[in-house]
Amino acid sequence: MTTTSRAYFGQDGVLSISKGSDTIELAIVQNWKATVTYETSDLYGIGSIYRQAAARHNAKVDVSAEFCAIPDTLEGSLIGYVIDPVGGSGDSTATGADTTALARFTFTGTFTAEDGIHKKTITVGDVYMSSFPWEASTGEWIKVNMEGTGSTYKIEDVNPVPPGP
Repeated sequence: MTTTSRAYFGQDGVLSISKGSDTIELAIVQNWKATVTYETSDLYGIGSIYRQAAARHNAKVDVSAEFCAIPDTLEGSLIGYVIDPVGGSGDSTATGADTTALARFTFTGTFTAEDGIHKKTITVGDVYMSSFPWEASTGEWIKVNMEGTGSTYKIEDVNPVPPGP
């Protein structure tokens, strides 16, 4: 089997939430990053200075991104769900909810190869936001830099189906 390597371009990222059977797109993000990390345990034995075995455990996926498009209404928005994870801020005022609940999001990023045909997606599931800082500088666009942690991930080829005979 011949393997071809390609350079890929970071195309876009989308943050969504599932409500019942519906998936709601909450934000198109840029400058995103997903990092899978594991804790590891090494085993050293008597009579040797070399590691005898290693194992990984406790996987998590750290996700960070920024977005600049702030919705006209807070109802059903990303900001609403972070501030009020239970109700998603069902009105035009987002007030911090006194709850230990966390809204859980799905993050999907797309990469496109230099040929414009081959694509890959990375999907991180069960993401909660650990921070949600706003940045506003004089003469600059307002943006939100989000940081969160997910528990599941997958990378998929989204290549076009080759033409039939």
